[in-house]
Amino acid sequence: MPDPTVLDVHVHVAFDAPTGSADSVEGVLRTMDANGIDTAVLSPSPSYETPLGVRSTAAQNDAARRAVDAWPDRFPVGLGVAEPRHGRRGADEAHRALTELGLSGLVFDNDVCGQPIDGDAMRPLLDAAATVPGAVMAVFTMAYSVLRSPFRLGVVARRNPSLRFVSFNAFMDITHEAASVDLAERQPNIWFDLACAKTQLSTVERAVQQIGADRILFGSAIPDVARSHHLEMVRVADIDDDDRALILGGNARRLFGLEEAAR
Repeated sequence: MPDPTVLDVHVHVAFDAPTGSADSVEGVLRTMDANGIDTAVLSPSPSYETPLGVRSTAAQNDAARRAVDAWPDRFPVGLGVAEPRHGRRGADEAHRALTELGLSGLVFDNDVCGQPIDGDAMRPLLDAAATVPGAVMAVFTMAYSVLRSPFRLGVVARRNPSLRFVSFNAFMDITHEAASVDLAERQPNIWFDLACAKTQLSTVERAVQQIGADRILFGSAIPDVARSHHLEMVRVADIDDDDRALILGGNARRLFGLEEAAR
């Protein structure tokens, strides 16, 4: 059996994908099993299509809720999506996802939506989320991206101190790692996930040393990767066992308000 203490914060499902395909719920569960990952924070794929505008977004959020309800032992937490280009209607859908559907936060890939993290189009969505206590915003960052540069996440985190943010793919190379360390020093409401992290130069050890173990989260980026090396990176890292337990699930359970998993 996979270690029940592991909680992966970075797993996406393409809810429009054919049943059984790699990016469907069933395919994602197979990949989680193959990687020894027991539980995950589930979110729709940020690259979902929007032929029906806000109704397409609502369908993704409804599907995320159904998946969490259908597999609560595998997906104890679900995130929703919101589209900045939908304006006020997009903000209303963000609020519905967090309140009526009871999803725990929202995920954004600003390279996909074409709007900068700190742009005006994002403000109504973040304002709507800020009215919901405990909401978590998972935001893709990239050191070399115009739209999702880490400094832009720092701007919105400073503007929205009541919200908690997760920087997805926060350690992809040494430049991105340096940007994440800078963010961590300035913004206490940002956490950092290990998905797609570089697999050399003692990434986990350096993250713990420079940021602190209590703000580092294990993430796999399933289904974008079929085999995540990052779980093993955490398990073999030269860090304290208590810090390892925090990264593998303790921090995520605290962030999302879950009870400690039975050991």
